[in-house]
Amino acid sequence: MLTPGRISSELQLTPRFTIYSELPTWVLREGTVTQITRCTPDPPQTHVTEAPNTHPGALPCLSVSYGYFNTTQVRSRLDAHKMHLRHNPDGGVDEGPRFVTPIENVTVSVGRDARLSCVVENLSSFKVAWIYKGTGGRTVLTVATQVITKNPRISATQEAQAWVLTITNLTKKDQGVYMCQVNTKPVRKQLGFIRVVVPPTIEDTTSSSDMTVNEGSDVVMTCDARGDPQPAIRWVREDGRRLTFNTSSAVDEHMGRTLSLGAVGRNSSGAYLCIATNGVPPSVSKRILLNVNFPPVMLQEGSSGRVGVALEGVVSLECRFQVRPLTEVHWFHGPRELTPSDNSLTITTTSLDEDSGLWRSVLSVQVQRTRDFGQYRCSVRNPLGANERTFHVIGKMHLILIIRPSSPSSFMFTRHSYSAYSHLSLK
Repeated sequence: MLTPGRISSELQLTPRFTIYSELPTWVLREGTVTQITRCTPDPPQTHVTEAPNTHPGALPCLSVSYGYFNTTQVRSRLDAHKMHLRHNPDGGVDEGPRFVTPIENVTVSVGRDARLSCVVENLSSFKVAWIYKGTGGRTVLTVATQVITKNPRISATQEAQAWVLTITNLTKKDQGVYMCQVNTKPVRKQLGFIRVVVPPTIEDTTSSSDMTVNEGSDVVMTCDARGDPQPAIRWVREDGRRLTFNTSSAVDEHMGRTLSLGAVGRNSSGAYLCIATNGVPPSVSKRILLNVNFPPVMLQEGSSGRVGVALEGVVSLECRFQVRPLTEVHWFHGPRELTPSDNSLTITTTSLDEDSGLWRSVLSVQVQRTRDFGQYRCSVRNPLGANERTFHVIGKMHLILIIRPSSPSSFMFTRHSYSAYSHLSLK
């Protein structure tokens, strides 16, 4: 409830001067929080008492009640305590500059721009200054629209009753408390805060890189990231397969700085992604390639290994296998090793899937003589072991149709042959 000061009928009051406020009122006097309680009837006095420091930033105002006073008396009391009240034409007391709304704190990514707005009414001839409160002390940035600091990224503008501080291309050092201050006595001020957040980055020097291990080994991958807030780390496989920790445990993703895989198998080979996020875009990731070495494994794929071919024909023998690393692939005909220098054959070895270690080796042979038939072997070797597959090349069965000349009848028969017949005589 607002209570006006009581007016004495014995005093001539021109103009009428009434001070409105609820009691008690906390005010700022020369930087100290104080409480003004009342004016006594005769002579008029203003009682000022020290107040506990529990009302920082309280609005400067005055409460005068149940007293006999006139304009001169009120002025003298106010001047004695260095308080600034101005005469208001409507018969009240103008309290001078007043902050309309609190300063809204802002959170901005590093490299972007930040704005703080300080809305002041009844500013009159007073000026608004922006001050940075850092660990090294206070720095005056602007007064009105004039830039005091030598930082070219800082500017101040007036937008109606708002005094706007703008800082461009923010750095982490710009984070902190900013004070909007009016040069009254005592000064009036309010605070705002700029938080500068930093998107995540991954520290390559302390994070894992591509690695190669033998099958059955334990693997630990590390991913270090920095940013503000501190980033969270998520692990996934690039191919979408599940993360396998052991023979009975698999998950789609794993959270944490480290990823531990026990007794890895050949199926654990592939690319792993550590993804760092902290709510500040963009997220970043690092690709770590895990190569698991293992001995050769032949893939039979349902073939019996028996291949038929006609003499003077071409036979192709395909050997598929998984191995890492691939060291040697050899083809043998019986005990004899075959080499590409032989004009009657070709050997081609290609990778089908690098991640899984899948390979194919093809031997193509021109069967020119009966001795070209027989047993062929594909032999694969690496430091962890060896394996081979055997093929049997045999003569091919032909269907022979014989038509007797000048006869209405015909007949046919079959026989095994290593070559096609060029002619056949009947006796």
